[in-house]
Amino acid sequence: MVRWAWIASASEVARRLRAKGLAVRRQTLHRGIPAMPLPNPPPPRGIGMDEWARRKSQTDATLWVDHEHGALWEILPDTQPETAAAWLRAHPTVAIVPRDRATAFARGIAEGAPQAEPGADRWQLLRNLATAVERFFPRHRESPPAPAPPATSLDAAAEPATPSQEATRQQRWWQAI
Repeated sequence: MVRWAWIASASEVARRLRAKGLAVRRQTLHRGIPAMPLPNPPPPRGIGMDEWARRKSQTDATLWVDHEHGALWEILPDTQPETAAAWLRAHPTVAIVPRDRATAFARGIAEGAPQAEPGADRWQLLRNLATAVERFFPRHRESPPAPAPPATSLDAAAEPATPSQEATRQQRWWQAI
């Protein structure tokens, strides 16, 4: 397992240091960062899991992302439920695990952290919403009913619609939907 937590890119760090008046090249940071000890972050409470492919169309690893701090927490070597369950057992503070629809992830959460509340990540929620909207609108493509023609005289406009006219209008409206 590789621990990548809390390390920003060397280019980003160099840019921020230049903004503070310190001239440091990213290559210098690349040499120095591996020698630095990793900070000891607080244990994660809400951590998301997703598969990661080193090459296109190949699922190689599982990414664990700390949602509270927005940091990559860890990279597991595979996407097997046993590996995820072992990792979750080693981190008992995890209370929320957003994930995608993979059944392997669901089994890993159920085995490794039964106390954790599984959920859907933002991408999955947006995808589900888009699917629901796409299914809803094709059924309702008909145009709305044409508006009633304006009254020709002032007396006709002042008269309220009779109940039968109102019922007919509502019926036409419901049929158009």
